[in-house]
Amino acid sequence: MRILVTGGCGFIGSALVLHLVQDLGHEVLTLDALTYAANPISLDPLKGDPRHRLEQADICDPARVHALYADFKPDAVMHLAAESHVDRSITDPGAFVRTNVIGTQVMLDGARTHWESLDGEAKATFRFLHVSTDEVYGSLPPDAFFTEESRYDPRSPYSASKAASDHLARSWHETYGLPVLVTNCSNNYGPRHFPEKLIPLMILAALEGKPLPVYGDGLNER
Repeated sequence: MRILVTGGCGFIGSALVLHLVQDLGHEVLTLDALTYAANPISLDPLKGDPRHRLEQADICDPARVHALYADFKPDAVMHLAAESHVDRSITDPGAFVRTNVIGTQVMLDGARTHWESLDGEAKATFRFLHVSTDEVYGSLPPDAFFTEESRYDPRSPYSASKAASDHLARSWHETYGLPVLVTNCSNNYGPRHFPEKLIPLMILAALEGKPLPVYGDGLNER
């Protein structure tokens, strides 16, 4: 398969791209703006591998996005690119609206144009995977769990922007028939995790003997 992955130089994206190419043998085009949270070194194991190509591009640039769709002709899209840090969303909400909302709309438009150019089995099997977050559901009461039927209740500019992008993804399916999937996973952690995130932040602070920061009053649950 030929898979277009956005945000493939990020923490989760790089793990996904390595798995798709090295373990599953797919051909992958990684589209990443290489912002502060991206690390192209994470994809160094794929240097020289003809199955992988990295393009530095902004998902909010319609001309570039449409050109990459037309050139690569993906069988599937895995859209992970997003601004994702709650505290940063509080100080600069505009950046989150731009990337998470406008960027998703541009990616969906590109996918729709590409999908409509396909026919037969290629059109029937094409998929657009929009990767979101459980934060769109808000804060949990004690001992409760989110499900796919939970009510959207975002509590920060970040989660609100992701909720908006979820609604766009679903509306492109309902309005245009674009085959879209949406996932709302909980927090991930592991190798190459950016140190502003909770687990590496706490570990590094503890190792350095610094105070352990909490978000808000520390009572939020997900």
